[in-house]
Amino acid sequence: MLNYDVVVVGCGPAGSAAALRAAKAGKKVLAIERGPEPGSKNVSGAMIRKDYVSSVFGDGLPFEREVQRIKLSLYNGDSPVDIEFSPENLVTTGEAKI
Repeated sequence: MLNYDVVVVGCGPAGSAAALRAAKAGKKVLAIERGPEPGSKNVSGAMIRKDYVSSVFGDGLPFEREVQRIKLSLYNGDSPVDIEFSPENLVTTGEAKI
């Protein structure tokens, strides 16, 4: 039987970061990804903190674009409330480009 300290299911940005951190901490890690390469099933268009992800993986990661403004619209019956702000160090990710 194989023994691991950590099993990570899914190797998108969060899973890859978790697996890398655990491995750097000396843990025996098994990372499982159902796609042909890590992150290939990541089609969420997620927004992530560029400075944090870069601190884990280093510079040069293929982010799609920096987020300039976020607008959230909240609805309660007929009266919407809009919240707008400009985040710092936020970038989008998307489906892996092969």
